[in-house]
Amino acid sequence: MNRDATIVLARFDDAEPVRKAFTELQNHGVDAADIRVGGERAESMQSATQREAGRERLDHQLEGFVTRRVITGAAIGAALGALTGAVVALTAVNVADIDSNARPLLFILLVLAIAVIGATLGAFLLVERSVGYDDTWQLTLDTDGDGRTWIAVRVSDDDAREAVLTRLREMSPPPSEVDVHTGRPDGAHTVQW
Repeated sequence: MNRDATIVLARFDDAEPVRKAFTELQNHGVDAADIRVGGERAESMQSATQREAGRERLDHQLEGFVTRRVITGAAIGAALGALTGAVVALTAVNVADIDSNARPLLFILLVLAIAVIGATLGAFLLVERSVGYDDTWQLTLDTDGDGRTWIAVRVSDDDAREAVLTRLREMSPPPSEVDVHTGRPDGAHTVQW
């Protein structure tokens, strides 16, 4: 038996806030299967992906998006890792009974090792926190399209609805419009665009 579902709708005028909202909602416990992107921009991108050129364009946009996050995350992680490594290395070379000629080499090796670990973790964490886990998320990468974009979020109860509404209201910039509807699920998805 299909029961009515509560759906929170949020409208955005640009692609970047849509992507941010999609990812932020996932990062705060909303399942990707409960989030749908729609509207003029998403529809044009969805129809474009039916052709080879559109799929290639979307893949290129995804590749660029992820690459920028990997580089940024690695740089931040390496800097923090090097700082942490310097503290650990200073402590290690001063506490351990090591030949004074080997101390500079040990210091450099520890700093580099912890910087590499930091770069790896930084890259992983930034990508993990900024990339959605659903094909619909990729539609938010279309920065060339025009028109409004909607996010529809299926919520299971009043607490989940309030959590989604609160998260959307706290976004910067906030959605230009937020509404709550009741609708009948269409198969696995709440909303058919």
